[in-house]
Amino acid sequence: MKIRIILMTIILSLPACLLIAQDYDKDLDKISTALKQSDHEQLHDYFRDMVEISIPGNEGTYSRVQARYIFRDFFKEYPARDFRIKHKGSSNNGAKYAIGEYSYDKGKMRTYFLLKSEGSQYLIHIIHFEKQ
Repeated sequence: MKIRIILMTIILSLPACLLIAQDYDKDLDKISTALKQSDHEQLHDYFRDMVEISIPGNEGTYSRVQARYIFRDFFKEYPARDFRIKHKGSSNNGAKYAIGEYSYDKGKMRTYFLLKSEGSQYLIHIIHFEKQ
């Protein structure tokens, strides 16, 4: 009887786990698209209230609104030619991360961002760009 209850619990919780993974992939795809298109407005939709940012010439923790303008200026100076996720994973505390490569006219930058689930979506807590 106990085994049956345990199996039913596992079977019933699998769809929820799959939905969480799908939400992460959906949000990660939208963030990737925003980076590919140098779209600070779309990227802004995935910032949490306070975001840690590290880009060439600017490093700190900023409000969501400040982060939007920082990326507006960043995309003007380094318009994207391409963006690709190279690796993604998760930590023990449920945070998700992605490492990517951001290409622009004069080179490439390694990109790292950390996402955490907040409500119905994953939001960016940390985003770093470093020239290669």
